[in-house]
Formats: sequence, structure tokens, C-alpha cells
Amino acid sequence: MPHKNLQKRNSSGVNRSASTVDVVALEKAYGNSTSDTHSDVDENAVHWRGEETVNDQCVTGSKLINGAKSGDLPTLLVSLFAGADVNSFVDGTTPLHIAIKMGNATVVEFLLLNGAKITLADAHGDTALHIAAREGRTLEACLLMKRGADKDLINSRGETPMQIAIDGKHADIVTLFRIHKMRDELSEEFDNPMNKTVEEIINDITKGATKAATLR
Repeated sequence: MPHKNLQKRNSSGVNRSASTVDVVALEKAYGNSTSDTHSDVDENAVHWRGEETVNDQCVTGSKLINGAKSGDLPTLLVSLFAGADVNSFVDGTTPLHIAIKMGNATVVEFLLLNGAKITLADAHGDTALHIAAREGRTLEACLLMKRGADKDLINSRGETPMQIAIDGKHADIVTLFRIHKMRDELSEEFDNPMNKTVEEIINDITKGATKAATLR
């Protein structure tokens, strides 16, 4: 079961290592016993030794999608702990795509930390960044860009995230993409004094998006 691991980031914000889900840590995070949470799950749909049937995977995959829609972290935790694939497709979409559409940055971050792939495309050929650009999800776009999402990737309609953001008049996301491009160009020059300024602008955009998200 490839997604029982909770990944952690180093100080640069990049995923570097993974460790087995810590039941004690989950209990501390959610204030009660994880065994109580597990009791709410249909035991017939959960097999802890990798014995899931196709039907079981559909059940747990659907639970992930539902958890992403509702922002229900305990449901997401239990589903992953039961062996659900964090990158499973249900009706042509993944939990990460759903979380971005819903504008739930907490769930997006949780899924990314647990191995959600930013390059997967939905039934319309859109990656997570295409969706963030279309929906105007600035904070979610920041989280994806931190992990190397490609703003120039073309979907099945021939659109890039940058083009989608421009057409949708999502100024903050357009600025974010352009600043990232500038940073990439400047990083080719050793110790360029503009690097610090560009990083500060990116941080300001992220902080502004975070504040706006809390007011939704």
C-alpha cells in the first residue's frame, strides 16, 4: 500500500523523506484515539495487510474524494491508513483536483504531504495547476508552485495555466507565475541581488492569499 506514508518537508519546503504513519501522532493531532475513528469505518472495506479487492479500493477512493470535498481530514486520514491510493481517480478526477476546486488549502497541503502527484491530469486534461488557475485559487497555486508545478504545461485544449489565469483575469496568479519565471531566470546568475527581492514578493503574495483564504 504505497500511500500509508506521511511525508515531511525540510526547511526549504521540499518533500525529502517519508515515514510510516504514526498512530500516536495522529491521536495527539486529533485529540482522541485513532481506534475510535477506525470504528466508524466499515470493517469489510478495510484490510490492513494489503488485501484490498477492487471494490475495496473503489470504496476507499470514494471516501478520499468525499473527504476532499468536505474538508474532512479524519476521513482522509482513515482512508489513507486503510490503504487508499491518494492519486486514485473517481469519475475522472483525483482528491487533489477536488480539494483545489473547493479552495481548501489545508486539504491540498495534506494531500501533497501524503504523496499526491501534481502532474496528474483529470478527464479534461487539466493538472492541479490548471485547475487552480481557472478557479482563481491563489494560495493553492502557491503550494503547487513551491513543489515545482509547471505553469507552461499544455492541457488537452492547448491551454497553459498562465493562459488560463490571464483569460480569467486572476491578477494575483498571473503575477505569481511571472515572478516565478523571473526568479528562475535570475537564479541562473550567481548571487544576483534581485533574488532576495523576488523571494520577498512571492512571500507577500502567499501571505495575502493565506489571509484572503481565512476570510472565505
